[in-house]
Amino acid sequence: MARGLGFAEQTRRDMLKRRDKVRAGRGKIAPTPKPVRDRNKTLAMHLLEQLHGKTIEELIGTGEVRDVGKALGIDYSTISRWRERLGLRE
Repeated sequence: MARGLGFAEQTRRDMLKRRDKVRAGRGKIAPTPKPVRDRNKTLAMHLLEQLHGKTIEELIGTGEVRDVGKALGIDYSTISRWRERLGLRE
């Protein structure tokens, strides 16, 4: 006869769900990952958006490639490829 989760485990899961968190390994808790909406954006692009609070288009769309790369801590060739990928190249 199969049994459900124990009371303690069910309580833990309920608490995490209410706080919009998930278990991220042994003894670690992380925010629930948001679904990826734009498949054209890489994980690094999404992380930069969250870190800076702006869209990646706003972050890399204007200015010289080298200056943007230096400001974001990313190689300028990556910025150039991202601009092409997102259709921001002139």
